[in-house]
Amino acid sequence: MKKIATALVVLFVFSFPVFAQIDPHEINSFGTIANFSESDLTWVGEACGGAANFEIIEDPDDASNMIAAFVTSACNTEGFVLQEALVPLDFRTHYYISLDVNAPAADRSIAIKLFNSQDPNKEYISGLTITHPGVWDTLHFEFDIEDSDIYDRISIHPDWYGDSVGEEWLFDNLRQDRELL
Repeated sequence: MKKIATALVVLFVFSFPVFAQIDPHEINSFGTIANFSESDLTWVGEACGGAANFEIIEDPDDASNMIAAFVTSACNTEGFVLQEALVPLDFRTHYYISLDVNAPAADRSIAIKLFNSQDPNKEYISGLTITHPGVWDTLHFEFDIEDSDIYDRISIHPDWYGDSVGEEWLFDNLRQDRELL
């Protein structure tokens, strides 16, 4: 009888589904704008004094995934930009952009700038402050754009107006309209 009871308990325990801790937003592309594994996209660093501070590297945790690495310098507004025209972001329907960031320290700011390639005077900036350093964190940059124009260039600026030098930032997966959890 004891063996039967034990077998029923074991069967009962293993018959319940175990739900993995999966971010439901990773199941599909969910508005992917760009990632760093796409070889047909050209990301360019806006270097201070010609210093090479941006490169696309293998993800240390997954060699099949490419990520961006950026090292800060004395220039406080430098960053990197996606050169190709993106699928245009129309802010009549898109309100925020998400980016996976692994930042070196807390209390560092980061900004995303959107541009209109037809009108260089049209740009919008959204910035955030890092609160989870040393781990991958998805940041949600909200854009409250009243102008219903289309924006087709993006630049990313780690340590926006900061003063850190030599800190490495890692980036992956630029997405639009990823819902906040």
